[in-house]
Amino acid sequence: MPVIGNGLYVIPFLLVPLVNMGIASAAVALNLMPSVVFTVPLGTPGLLQAFMGTNGNLVALAVTVLNVVVGVMIYKPFVQLADQLALVKEAA
Repeated sequence: MPVIGNGLYVIPFLLVPLVNMGIASAAVALNLMPSVVFTVPLGTPGLLQAFMGTNGNLVALAVTVLNVVVGVMIYKPFVQLADQLALVKEAA
């Protein structure tokens, strides 16, 4: 819904999944972690899906946490800009 209401979020909305997939595929290509081979039960929290799907590989959990951090860092400037624009609009 924020993407529809504010076009500024389109860039990170499209960029974050691409960057996250790049990080995860690089980790698999470099043999840092195995690819997911087990079915994960529906309703498993997102942070635990790769961990459980790789049979408890801690590197998979670390890559997942890294992806969350990278996603937040990508979104942060856009959220700050949206807040500044909202303040300017409110002051006018």
